[in-house]
Amino acid sequence: MNKMKVTIFNQNYGPYETEDGNKGIFANCQTLSDYSENGNKNGMQIGKTPVDTSNDFAVSKQIEAELRAKQGSIDVFATFGLGVSQGKTTLLIKSIEIPKGQ
Repeated sequence: MNKMKVTIFNQNYGPYETEDGNKGIFANCQTLSDYSENGNKNGMQIGKTPVDTSNDFAVSKQIEAELRAKQGSIDVFATFGLGVSQGKTTLLIKSIEIPKGQ
């Protein structure tokens, strides 16, 4: 599994039900990348990243607690792995670690 430093500024998780009666669960967070430059492209990227839903949304609940405690965005080391999101294999956050000194 790969670790990457990311900034998380929003999270959302829970059950859902579509208008046609399909039910499921979801978990994701919004992340902000570090500044980067590549030719005429530069800046920071905003992305929505799936989060592991196992253990009753344990990772999402940890992210939620850290965001509440900080009342702002959090910098974390996220461990990524493969999982299933909307029936497709995808890269998702499997765990987070708060850097020491934060």
